[in-house]
Amino acid sequence: MQKFTIHESECGQRIDRYISKYFRHLSFGKIQKMLREKDIKVNGRKVSGDYRLEAGDEISVFLYEKAEPVAKDATTGTFMLKAKQIVYEDEDILIYNKAANQLAQSAQRDGEDITAGLVNYLRHKGEYDPEKQKTFSPAFINRLDANTQGLMFGVKNYLSARTYSALAGEGKIKKYYTALLCGVAPEKKTHKAYHLKDTKTKTAWIGSHPRPGAKAISTTVMDVASNRDFHLCKILLDTGKFHQIRAHMAYLNAPVVGDGKYGNAAINEIVRRRHNVAHQLLIADELVFALGDEIKRIKIEVPEKFMEVFTERQ
Repeated sequence: MQKFTIHESECGQRIDRYISKYFRHLSFGKIQKMLREKDIKVNGRKVSGDYRLEAGDEISVFLYEKAEPVAKDATTGTFMLKAKQIVYEDEDILIYNKAANQLAQSAQRDGEDITAGLVNYLRHKGEYDPEKQKTFSPAFINRLDANTQGLMFGVKNYLSARTYSALAGEGKIKKYYTALLCGVAPEKKTHKAYHLKDTKTKTAWIGSHPRPGAKAISTTVMDVASNRDFHLCKILLDTGKFHQIRAHMAYLNAPVVGDGKYGNAAINEIVRRRHNVAHQLLIADELVFALGDEIKRIKIEVPEKFMEVFTERQ
């Protein structure tokens, strides 16, 4: 018999799904049978598979074979989120201003990735203990390219992860970007196209007509300020596909300045030499979402480098 208690950050999960993450060798059908036969109980009582766990619930699991729960690797290096870059935080979520050239998640244990930084930050605060919270790890529900800076939406517990991941999936977390573009000024409207990720080249194909595997995308250009060479644009990301803004703007002949994959190499080199720009001038600078009964708007300043390049006399 094994017993364990549900931590407050893990509550809200279905008991059957919780057990499937805790004992990964058990099939889902086996778990359902164990629930029916009372080999899995909550607070000493039989429950159905859709029972939602509450903080403090004690789960008892009787296994006929010897089995250990899957061990969670708690090693996340030493990097911790920088307090000055935390834009908003409450007991459920954390909004972080990621720097350009900083990874959202790294395969290297000593890499400076912000997912590990979030885990270490919450461990330091005493809000997360991997020994007690075996089926949930704090994470960010949106992703930014390594060279794109801006706002990342972090969740601290299972309930907030479920709530805000669902809102994001429904398009109810509005993600606004500021981009400095070159080439042709994009029209202020919603631009629709088709998107397909090439896993070999790690690039995105954009086209006006579908092809096998391609998905429809939508990118709204909200505002455009132009001079002779550049366009400073406010963009709403309606769908969130791989490299969407960068590839879609390049498809519209308006690539992001500094973009090494989709951009204009000549312009990029000029901007690099004149302004020491080593990454694409694209920032996720605003998030709008429901927080309780209010609409929360999180906004950060666009770096001066954008205006420096935009306003330079050519």
